[in-house]
Amino acid sequence: MARRPSTVSVASFGSTKNHAEISHSTLAVDIYTVSFSTEVPSFSPIHSFLERTIYQDPDELFAKCTIPEVRAKQVQLRSDAEAKQEELRVMVGERYRDLLQASTSIISMSKSAKRVQEAFQETKDAIASQQQPSRENYTLNVGKEDSHLQTLQVLSAYIKLLLDAPEHLWRLIEREKYFHATWLFMLARVVHRALSHDDEQDEDSWLNQGVNAVEQFPLIQRQWEVISHFRSQIVHRATLSLRTHEKSPEDTCATILTLHILESRPLTDTLTTYLSQRMRTMHTLISKNSTIMTTAIPNGVSTTQTNVKSSLLILVEVISRTVNCARNVFQSQRPTQPALAIRVLEQMHAESPTVSESETSLPDELALSTQTILSGLPSSSYFTLLPAGIRSYKPYVELSSTSSSVPEHFLEDKLQTWFDQSCSILRDSLDRWLLELDSVKSVWESEQTALDTLFEEAVRKRVTAIWTNTIHGAKELFLKALSSLTPSIEVVTEEQLCNHKLLGRTPHLQTFLNILEKPAASLQNDYARISLDQSSKRLARNLVEAYLPEAKAFCSMIADALASTTDELMNQSDIARAMKHMIFLSRVTVEISLTSPFLNDIGCDEAVALQFRDKTSLLFHRIINRWKEHAISSAISIYDVAKFHLPHSGPSPALMESLHALTTSLHSLGLTHHPSQLTSIASSLLSLFINTFTRDMPNGETDRNVQILNDATFLRCLAKAWPSEALETSSLDTLVAALRLEVQFPGGHVQPDLEQAAKEYLMRTQMLLSALLPPSSSMQPAKEGADKMGALLTYGVPGADTTFLSAVELVKVSTRFPLLLVETR
Repeated sequence: MARRPSTVSVASFGSTKNHAEISHSTLAVDIYTVSFSTEVPSFSPIHSFLERTIYQDPDELFAKCTIPEVRAKQVQLRSDAEAKQEELRVMVGERYRDLLQASTSIISMSKSAKRVQEAFQETKDAIASQQQPSRENYTLNVGKEDSHLQTLQVLSAYIKLLLDAPEHLWRLIEREKYFHATWLFMLARVVHRALSHDDEQDEDSWLNQGVNAVEQFPLIQRQWEVISHFRSQIVHRATLSLRTHEKSPEDTCATILTLHILESRPLTDTLTTYLSQRMRTMHTLISKNSTIMTTAIPNGVSTTQTNVKSSLLILVEVISRTVNCARNVFQSQRPTQPALAIRVLEQMHAESPTVSESETSLPDELALSTQTILSGLPSSSYFTLLPAGIRSYKPYVELSSTSSSVPEHFLEDKLQTWFDQSCSILRDSLDRWLLELDSVKSVWESEQTALDTLFEEAVRKRVTAIWTNTIHGAKELFLKALSSLTPSIEVVTEEQLCNHKLLGRTPHLQTFLNILEKPAASLQNDYARISLDQSSKRLARNLVEAYLPEAKAFCSMIADALASTTDELMNQSDIARAMKHMIFLSRVTVEISLTSPFLNDIGCDEAVALQFRDKTSLLFHRIINRWKEHAISSAISIYDVAKFHLPHSGPSPALMESLHALTTSLHSLGLTHHPSQLTSIASSLLSLFINTFTRDMPNGETDRNVQILNDATFLRCLAKAWPSEALETSSLDTLVAALRLEVQFPGGHVQPDLEQAAKEYLMRTQMLLSALLPPSSSMQPAKEGADKMGALLTYGVPGADTTFLSAVELVKVSTRFPLLLVETR
């Protein structure tokens, strides 16, 4: 395609000496030639130029313009023609190459289509010439094909992950989820390494499975080259995001862990990076507000004061948030709860996720797993074909290394240094900003309204956080002690031990209650200290309002934990051990509800305290009812299995042993300092024993009936010691009357002194059975002039001439007993 040369001669302009030498005809022909020298189709880029020049009449041009103007017009038209001609030349050259390439492609496509057609024909001929395979070969081939198909499916899942990763990485980076992006990047790196693993000695390599992944699928390497560039992007964007001070501690922790994992930086270096980026934030804010502009609002008041307040508040907020966020991420909040970053690394290091308590569990944005990452990708169900090792992948973390921890002293030194520098910058900026305020009033109001509000809010948040941490610590210790019911006994002084005994508390019980009482007392002391300052009344009220929900939840948790532990103990097979623990829990409920200062010190309102006491009272009665059933069952079983000998004139040793077992059970409750509860429990326990005794005593031999009559008479005497409204004796009266009709004593007469014998026996055993007797009795005590024993024995002093009868059966002393040698010193 040859280019037609232009007909305009440049030499004609060079030989011109003046304007008069240019003839009218020559110039007209020249302009006309420029206008029509190039033939261009309508779609040419010089089409607009032709439209401007094709209709210009040379005669009209010479008539209207002077010679210099015509010459200038000629030069302009010539330069335009040459420029458009050059554009046409370039365009034709490019289209020519495209045309040649298109023709080459068409020829190549024709050849490829012809080869495909020939291949189809060869395939058709080969299939037609094949014979039907045997059944055995068919089964073997099917098995091989299935195995190969499974290999290809796994390979496709690998490649699908590499294909989906770039787009999802961009989305995660745009949403500032750098920790998620880091996890996905490292997962893609593991997948690429698995595809590139071509060790022939490994049975699981792709070569041994008949696939050369790298050579047969060049897409793998190209896709990894695309993904590998995201590492620098993630690190850069994550580092810049640390400058944003509005982020929560969880988001900041995720960003810091991104730098720690993706670049293998020690946590100490990430702390330094974090503080340096926040210092850049300070400098940026100061540079933006380097000069407080004075503007006026419609009412004529200057806004300089408002600008100073807002700038100061922002800087102080940056300092406060930076320090608090660093402590939340790198510092342990409680001895039993590591720092947030350490907890995330521990979960990544753990073989299997553990179920943690609500206060130690990780937020959703930090509790990541490969399953979580894969579920966010397109066609996530397709990734079930990935091997289990890929689906359970976790980035490697070495917890024992020094790079995975931040020493306490290092953290404090860094924070103190950064805080001092920030305060120095704040002071310099404040001095410069206050120069814009020209009155004492505006300066003072700025200080009062800005700093007071800010520091009060900071104090409120910190005090509330300290109180909340105290409650959480007490909650953890309480649940731990409740799970074992064997807290470690504290070492106390002799004076403290005496005080505990005066309160009726054992060391075990006191240690258990200290878990709740000491933190509550600490909170009460803090509140009393704050309330002493008259200027802090409003702050104290705000603190109480912010703290009350935590106290209410704490009390509710204690009641629920005690109830759930009781339910577990009631379902245990080891009844004796469970009953021992339930008795201890009953002591805990009584002490917390009635005598412990816990409810007053913890700061609950009356409604919450009343609700807590109702719950613990119901739990106490549940435990006591279960304990009564167990105690009565044990006492009756003792009475049933006992062997009856010759009838006694008083109650049988079996009955006394049963009553002594009930007395021991009552003493084990430890309610000596709660006489009202103990009296009510003793009367109901004795009434339940009497009802069970009268119901379960069948008629038997005469000697046995005689002894049962004596036992029933003694029980009736024991029951009459209680007021009639506290204990019913009608069932015993019925039993005694029935036995009197059946039992005949020698001589054919009923023994007349059963009641008197029972009273005398009660005099002798009143100290042994003191728990089953009421505090005061209708029986007359000894008079004031009697001996000292009469004042101690409420139910009378037994006669000295009365023959001694043991309350329980004793073993007969051997004749050789006096021969035993006893060492004396």
